[in-house]
Amino acid sequence: MESEGPYLRQISEKPRLNFLVNAGIYLLEPSVLAYIPVGRRFDMTDLMQALLDSSLRVANFPMIEYWLDIGKYDDYQQAQKYWQSK
Repeated sequence: MESEGPYLRQISEKPRLNFLVNAGIYLLEPSVLAYIPVGRRFDMTDLMQALLDSSLRVANFPMIEYWLDIGKYDDYQQAQKYWQSK
């Protein structure tokens, strides 16, 4: 749904969206550690934004292959079953 204030502008039932997401596989240069503050939570997305804010280049590798988040145990088990069937 798209709205403007309390009014509906457009609705699309079950749209197919195509966009890139952060899959969470990182390779860092040791010099990047200097951008991580000590003593507080600092997510990887915060680090990437800090590097971009400092006008540093951050490379990415778009992945179009099958991908499954294994952050939860059930998902990890599903991935194990998937790869065992290959």
